[in-house]
Amino acid sequence: MAPDDGAMADPRRDTRPLLERGSIVWWLVGLAATAALGLHFATDVSKPVTVFVYLLVLSVFTFVVFWLDKRRATKEGARRVAQKVLFGLSAFGGAAGGLAAMSLFRHKTKRWSFRILLPLFTLIHVGVLMWLSGWFETAS
Repeated sequence: MAPDDGAMADPRRDTRPLLERGSIVWWLVGLAATAALGLHFATDVSKPVTVFVYLLVLSVFTFVVFWLDKRRATKEGARRVAQKVLFGLSAFGGAAGGLAAMSLFRHKTKRWSFRILLPLFTLIHVGVLMWLSGWFETAS
């Protein structure tokens, strides 16, 4: 339907670009989880390897999204990636990719929330990997 024909658009439909919506976080997290679980069941690898693959895939996604946001930041009038998307991807496993993008592209480095939370998320993710791999188990 043409927008100029007088018909009202559906108010329930989110017309914002995909990277401005929070739902993209769930799609990318789901895709990373699917890749990791597919590897886990197809090759029968251990839990730490599965979690590592999940974190790696999501970190690559997060790195690319940070890069896209940096590119858009340099263009006047370009639509930016929502900060909730950047934080969501980082919190759910992509913090290492976000940290790499921050330092490589010098993006979001002045925001204290990114400077504090991304390293914290990364430490949590590394701690989970270490715990799953038995790093903290004591020899008896």
